[in-house]
Amino acid sequence: MTLVERFKTAIKQHLTSPEVADDARSVQYYAGLLLVHPNYLNAVVKKSTGKPAIRHIHQQVIDEAKSLLSQTALSAKEIAYRLAFREPAHFHTFFRKHTQQTPNEYRRYYRATIYREEPATN
Repeated sequence: MTLVERFKTAIKQHLTSPEVADDARSVQYYAGLLLVHPNYLNAVVKKSTGKPAIRHIHQQVIDEAKSLLSQTALSAKEIAYRLAFREPAHFHTFFRKHTQQTPNEYRRYYRATIYREEPATN
């Protein structure tokens, strides 16, 4: 398994662990897990994927948050804690920065899109 594959697997495994909390959203954390220098991890990931390691971490957080917002009735606060944010306000700010929507705006938009009836065609 390549370093990039191990990195992506580690993100999925550690992202929601309450023991690591905010640390699981840093390149330094994953570099330590993978026993490499953070700069080396970032360089390898960027060369292989075209994106820096931190973008992969953030994208995984956003993907998981979107999944929870669209497929569960959990509140944004509960999702924040499930994604190991120490403060729900940090999750709100993080989500808005990366999606230009608040978690609740995303949920309302998603539900409106899913439940919108298609016009009948004859």
